[in-house]
Amino acid sequence: MKKVLILIVAIILISCSKDDDNLTGINNDGSGGISCLVDGKVLKPSGGGISGNTTAELDYLPNEQINILIISFFSRDGGPNRFTSVSLYITDVEINNLEDQTFNLKAENSNESFATYLSGEATSALKPGEEYSTNSVQVGELKILFFDLEERVISGEFWFNAENEFGNIVKVTEGRFDLRI
Repeated sequence: MKKVLILIVAIILISCSKDDDNLTGINNDGSGGISCLVDGKVLKPSGGGISGNTTAELDYLPNEQINILIISFFSRDGGPNRFTSVSLYITDVEINNLEDQTFNLKAENSNESFATYLSGEATSALKPGEEYSTNSVQVGELKILFFDLEERVISGEFWFNAENEFGNIVKVTEGRFDLRI
């Protein structure tokens, strides 16, 4: 009888899906959060702190005379001394025409939009190979599905491949966000 009970409990625990294993829902109200798959594994924000762990900013850069959109998050899924970060930098954003726009994520130069993936020890500076970026070959996309400036809500989807200095590639797929700006 004890073996049967242990088997039943094991089956229940295995069959229960953790909410952490689900990707973010897009509700178009800023309540969904942000998540993605990194090489097939779900990554969500965790390990907040005083300033939180998710950023969605729309800023004007007066020197360049452009609007930029920054969407990023970090996670401590790898343990208390490890961090992972996904960041999307969208340049030359037209605020009045943002919804339904798709932005190509390429290189970090020439005012192109780009994405980064960082993974390393939280207790030290980045080491060689811990920073991955999109470039002219390893690219991606970010699509804005919903934008309401008055309510300060933005929702969308993203994916990108990024490369580190050693030529290793990380694949960030099925990214989605529903955030307040």
